Amino acid sequence: MRRGRDSTAHSSQDADDLIHAGSAVPVGSALQPGDLIFTRGGRPTRDFGHVGMYAGDGFEVIAPRTGKSVMLQRVESDRVQAVRRLLP
Repeated sequence: MRRGRDSTAHSSQDADDLIHAGSAVPVGSALQPGDLIFTRGGRPTRDFGHVGMYAGDGFEVIAPRTGKSVMLQRVESDRVQAVRRLLP
């Protein structure tokens, strides 16, 4: 995530880029709202095909695919492959 001159936040929409953002959080640790949650998916050659944002109370915000509405879903902890924390 970077800030432009107008102080708006900009971030990549690609899981391969976002996996390097912020700091790593051990999988299985307590999540904090705003944490990025990575799961496998997409093309077989990609490690991380999907990223959601932890919303709290066991839910994450996801955008399932182009053309679908953003939604809340329960975090499926057995599918979580990595977690990144952008905020301290």
